[in-house]
Amino acid sequence: MLSAAKVLSSRNTLMMNKIPNPYSISAVFERDLYFGLQHPDVKRLQKLLNLDIDTRVADKGVGSPGEETDYFGERTQDAVGRLQLKYEIITTTDHPGCGRVGQQTRAKLKEIFDINFTSVVHSPLIRGLLGDPPPQSQCFNIYGDFRIDGWKKESLVRCDLFQFHSDLGHTVLGWDVSVKAFVHRDWFGFDCHKFVAPKFKAALEKVVERKLANRLKTFDGCIADPPRQMRGGSAWSMHSWGIAIDLNASLNAMGNQNFEMSEEVARCFEEEGFVWGGRWKGRFTDAMHFQYATVS
Repeated sequence: MLSAAKVLSSRNTLMMNKIPNPYSISAVFERDLYFGLQHPDVKRLQKLLNLDIDTRVADKGVGSPGEETDYFGERTQDAVGRLQLKYEIITTTDHPGCGRVGQQTRAKLKEIFDINFTSVVHSPLIRGLLGDPPPQSQCFNIYGDFRIDGWKKESLVRCDLFQFHSDLGHTVLGWDVSVKAFVHRDWFGFDCHKFVAPKFKAALEKVVERKLANRLKTFDGCIADPPRQMRGGSAWSMHSWGIAIDLNASLNAMGNQNFEMSEEVARCFEEEGFVWGGRWKGRFTDAMHFQYATVS
């Protein structure tokens, strides 16, 4: 008889497997796909379509995330049509190619879903790839395994903040205030996970647009190198994946319930989906901290 712990572990594994790891899905199709076809490529197509909420085959049941099939039915046809309209491959559902994965659509699928390339941050899909932040328990599944050789090269990118240079140039490193935080020899910004880079940039853009940049005094890190565990816990820190950022640490230390971090700044991040540690209670209060993963 399985122990309760093993049953729970098995259930968590099944739940995690419902969310496709984008690294494992090829976006290259060598043949056209169309209504009525039954082929393994159709299942791969459905998995890709399900990565974007705008093109999801189904929210539940056959064709939904984790329930993809080899059959190209009406739901798949409709999802392909929505993708074609979204990316202007067609302009109307009356188009004869609507819902069929032909040469143009195959090329577009590769362009928007092939995320293993250097310019991934600029992919038109990436802003909506994650949707809501995933649970912490799914970070290895979603963001990859930082313990594997090559993960850093494959997963980390520069969050380019050059357009905000004049507004954020005053921010210094929390552990060495003599150093400008985002200033580098040939670029301005910081390193983070490629899936979350657009989220960080969008949140900081709101900080600038809302005239809140002067509220940011210190940048206290994003990537934990080497990876580390959470303070006071055994789970891995979100900084190990480069999906969390710390700001104004000295006045917003963990456990400080009389923190300085403004709600207005926090709202800029929360509107982009970040979880703010200032909402946590008691000794877990961590107002310096913003992460793209929910507590689980």
